[in-house]
Amino acid sequence: MFGIASARHRALLASGVMLVLLGMVGGVAFWRTHSDGSTLDVVEKRLAIVTDLDNARSYTLLSAAQLAAALFGDGSASLEGSFAEAGLIIEDSLDNARSGLAAMGNEAEAAQLDGIIAQVDGWQAQTDSFASMGAVSPEEKLRMGQHYVPALWPQFRDTMGQLAALSEDQETRLVAETADAEQAVDKSLAVIAGLTAIAFLTAVGTLTLVFSVVRPLRALEQVASAVAEGDLDTRAKTDGPEEVATLAKAFNVMVEERQRAEEALKRLAATDSLTGLYNHRSLHDILDREIQRSVMNGRPLAIVMMDVDGFKLFNDTYGHQEGDRLLKQVADVLRSRFDDNVVVGRCGGDEFMAVLPGTDRDAAAQYSADLLEALSHERMRPHRGGDLPIMLSIGVAVCPDDSKHKEELVAYADASLFEAQQLSGNTLVITHRDPVDGFNKQRTAFGVLDALVRTVDRKDRYTRRHSQQNAEYAVALGKAIGLSEGAVNALRIGGLLHDVGKIGVPDDILKKPGALTDEEMQIMRDHVVLSNLIVHGVPNLQDVSDAVYSHHERWDGKGYPRGLKGEEIPLSGRIMALVDAYSAMILDRPYRKALSHEESVAEMRANAGIQFDPYLVEPFLGLIETEAQAVA
Repeated sequence: MFGIASARHRALLASGVMLVLLGMVGGVAFWRTHSDGSTLDVVEKRLAIVTDLDNARSYTLLSAAQLAAALFGDGSASLEGSFAEAGLIIEDSLDNARSGLAAMGNEAEAAQLDGIIAQVDGWQAQTDSFASMGAVSPEEKLRMGQHYVPALWPQFRDTMGQLAALSEDQETRLVAETADAEQAVDKSLAVIAGLTAIAFLTAVGTLTLVFSVVRPLRALEQVASAVAEGDLDTRAKTDGPEEVATLAKAFNVMVEERQRAEEALKRLAATDSLTGLYNHRSLHDILDREIQRSVMNGRPLAIVMMDVDGFKLFNDTYGHQEGDRLLKQVADVLRSRFDDNVVVGRCGGDEFMAVLPGTDRDAAAQYSADLLEALSHERMRPHRGGDLPIMLSIGVAVCPDDSKHKEELVAYADASLFEAQQLSGNTLVITHRDPVDGFNKQRTAFGVLDALVRTVDRKDRYTRRHSQQNAEYAVALGKAIGLSEGAVNALRIGGLLHDVGKIGVPDDILKKPGALTDEEMQIMRDHVVLSNLIVHGVPNLQDVSDAVYSHHERWDGKGYPRGLKGEEIPLSGRIMALVDAYSAMILDRPYRKALSHEESVAEMRANAGIQFDPYLVEPFLGLIETEAQAVA
């Protein structure tokens, strides 16, 4: 590769060569002006054509005059000798003119002359017949002249007219070409003077150009070297000659494009392609740095691990495209709920992580609670389903309280997340804090069933809250209508255990985020029978059986499993059916979002005397309204 110095040498050498070439061009121009006779040769050839055409015309006219003299004269002229010499001259002249036209490339004129020659030959053939007749009397000649001359005259006149027109055209061209030749000589003299001046100016201009281009090119070379070494912030100066400035601008644009491309690649490498959040690798790199900073500065650092509840079943039910849309919606909520100081990313699958610098345990808990509250107002609307809730399980760990090492801190947060996943969903668990458990863990027969309920709860996170709520509402309604203490206690236990049979329902049916098929619905309904069998199998709980076994019967007789109607349904079963339906309405389910309080009350009243005991609906709604007013 040549450097800037060699470019300067080449420019100087080019200047010298240019001067030599200009001198040679001047000499060649002078020599061509005096030695190259191409222009004059054209004039000379054209002149020969014009001369030949004029000769042919003249001798044709002479031939015609001789014919007239022979026919109308005193009779002494000989017809045989009148045309011999003139005919040869005419023939030679026309042939020469034709050859000249062809040589100059005038094919149209040559073709035109061929027609004239044919006409002349025809006319000559007519007149030659007079020569072969020998001597004739004057009277005979006069008679022949009076007969043949009028017949030959139109042909002769036409031939002479065409010949005259062709001759005049060639004369016009001769005049123009002669003028061009004279101008060429004048131009050659002007070129000699001009080339001399140009040679001098070119030498001066070349030297100026060399030094005006070399300086900015050297600066551009230095910038290019810096860019090649990785400095993408440097830019070339755009002053100097127009061409160099244009090159510098184009170079700057190229560097800017490369800079944007590298930044885009860095973003792509650092972010999750689906959600636009930080990806797993970037999150852990950031977490490494933030933990070191937290330890050095003595400021707390919280990490929040989040997992979308029921995501696998949602994916299986509605497809990966809808699953991706759900993850994007969660990511949008995360972006909106955490401030700019918080780093949020997707760890993989349906799991997310937030890194909160300068955040202690209480502040992290508040962040997480606000996030759960925000998600409670979100709706997911699959194309083949209704409004579905979006729920997260959340685990929190704090540096340095829980650990100063990344792996241990993440393990604590994962453990908290796992514990939250085992509870009822949409749950926050913070490291080293045990969740509150409302069940009595005494070692009784009820404790055995409590273990079963926990097992169901691990299968279906909705069950624990729903069961506890059923127990509370059933007890309140039982007291309101004046039931005995034993009957109220049976309602409490029945509410807690009414869904224990769900332990026998497969997960893909129990947690399906969509409508069940007829076959799946039958399997789900069988949980009532299984619940009753389990409760009957535990001593001293037979009085709870009515509530457990009858809570899906309907007042109109269209319920299950026995199709009981009206007061055929045990009172505890009618109470449990009422509170069970209301609790199901106001809690988020995998297959639909919770109804509002107003919607639930309207639904209860609409089904009084159809699904529910009409004598129980209003007392129960009175309790609900009182509770709502107390909360407000």
